[in-house]
Amino acid sequence: MDFKYLQIFVAIADAGTLTAAAENLHIAQSALSRHLRNIEEEYGAQLMLRGSRRMKLTDEGRILYVYAKKTLLWSDSIHKEIHDLSVGLSGTLRLGTVPNLFNVWLETVFPRFHKDFPNVKFDIYEERSDILIQRLWDGLCDIALIRTPVKLSGLDVFYTAPDPLVACYRGEQYFQGCGPKIRLQDLEDIPLFISRFWNTRFSPLCLSAGFTPNIVALNERISTNLLWAKNIPGCAIVPVRTVKQFGFPDFHYKIIDEPGLDYPNAIVTVKDRYLPVVAQNFLEYCLPTVAALQAEAAASSEEKELYP
Repeated sequence: MDFKYLQIFVAIADAGTLTAAAENLHIAQSALSRHLRNIEEEYGAQLMLRGSRRMKLTDEGRILYVYAKKTLLWSDSIHKEIHDLSVGLSGTLRLGTVPNLFNVWLETVFPRFHKDFPNVKFDIYEERSDILIQRLWDGLCDIALIRTPVKLSGLDVFYTAPDPLVACYRGEQYFQGCGPKIRLQDLEDIPLFISRFWNTRFSPLCLSAGFTPNIVALNERISTNLLWAKNIPGCAIVPVRTVKQFGFPDFHYKIIDEPGLDYPNAIVTVKDRYLPVVAQNFLEYCLPTVAALQAEAAASSEEKELYP
């Protein structure tokens, strides 16, 4: 049965007369009468009783009316869902992100995106950058928010501002008389807490500067290093934005003035692979934030301390 015939049958039943239904549907009454005969022939039963004033449904007609209403409602729902999916109003955003980097975007991009696309769901992986890139290649993620340097061949890359590394500590016991920035050599002999990711570049630079860093604890997560610095004397080597999000009231920090530690973050997708519309929309929301973060990074390079 054509959906058009179901719509006509429901319209006649709701209107009660062919004349009224023809006016509502903008169809000639003779054509509407012919459609009704075709429907009854299709089902092999009389579906309506033609009265002098109103048409009434037969028992068979009532059964068809109930199912026709449900079918048309499902059809409308299907059309709406397909339309919403095709323009990115609904669907699932499959996103990979470095754990602590995600919090920056959760405070900036996500509130605006969720306000405009409230029916979009999120499927999020929080992993190291190299694992996230593999998830992109495996098709488990559409977009990844990563820290560089990592292998980026075959990817479309949108760089965000660098997130400078800082030495974060409690109290006033370190770097007396220093300005907002310190040299790498100023960290010599100080107990340090650092993630494995950052240490792959940090320790070689320290060795090149002529000293072996006193690393007390290697960890996977940046937030863990802050907890070390909260409870044990020493400095957590972490990105500056992490301190702003997870620092404690008596924390201070100094920016480590070392170009080799200054790598940008990035938003990446697989080059030439179809990107679902919901992911395309999210990417459009990200790009203005990239510019804002770059401006913030330029300003933060002049900051003194988080809690003066």
